[in-house]
Amino acid sequence: VVIRSSKLENLDRAQRRSLVEKALEAKGVAAPEAVRWYKKETSGGGLLYVRLNHPQAAQELIAMEVLEIDGEKAKVYGISKGKPAAKVAK
Repeated sequence: VVIRSSKLENLDRAQRRSLVEKALEAKGVAAPEAVRWYKKETSGGGLLYVRLNHPQAAQELIAMEVLEIDGEKAKVYGISKGKPAAKVAK
């Protein structure tokens, strides 16, 4: 699951994880297995990748579309597996 929130931009790893865990707990979702922040220097905002323990929990979170983090609405996205690259004929 991917979460985009400006609230998470200027926080350290522990603060980010704590806020996300509190937001998930408020929605009845178990704490994540893993959390990773990605931000490219050339892009506007960062993205928080969250891995949950159960696929069903991930689907429920994605279905919410929005998660409130520290009083701010954060956008929630699913990660889809892309199609394998087509093989180039030689």
